[in-house]
Amino acid sequence: MGAAEFLPDLGTHFIENQFVMKEYAFMGVVVAEIGQCGDDLFSVFTSQTWEGRKFAISLDMSLEKFIQILEAAEELPVGIIHEPGDTFHVFAPPLMISVKCHLGEQVKGMTDSFHPFIVDSVEQIR
Repeated sequence: MGAAEFLPDLGTHFIENQFVMKEYAFMGVVVAEIGQCGDDLFSVFTSQTWEGRKFAISLDMSLEKFIQILEAAEELPVGIIHEPGDTFHVFAPPLMISVKCHLGEQVKGMTDSFHPFIVDSVEQIR
């Protein structure tokens, strides 16, 4: 996949294929970094395979959920990267989390749009 190509968004795929449920569970999500997009908005951008196809997913969470992950992690982030408008908390080795979430409203970016999954509960952190 080239540098300018992106994976299709799983949330959008679910909407387009009418696979909307009250709750989704993602188990064993590898987390190398958590982006801070606002005072109370943190996001994990990763990928998951669904029906043999790889998709991008965004797991959006509140400050409360982010703190829950930090408190349960064996190690604190090894670094913080600041970019215009965003801050990334980097974990090495990566964490592995399991979450329950619901599908959020469409977010429109400058070049694309996606449907984030909103984290309702963090079930496991390793």
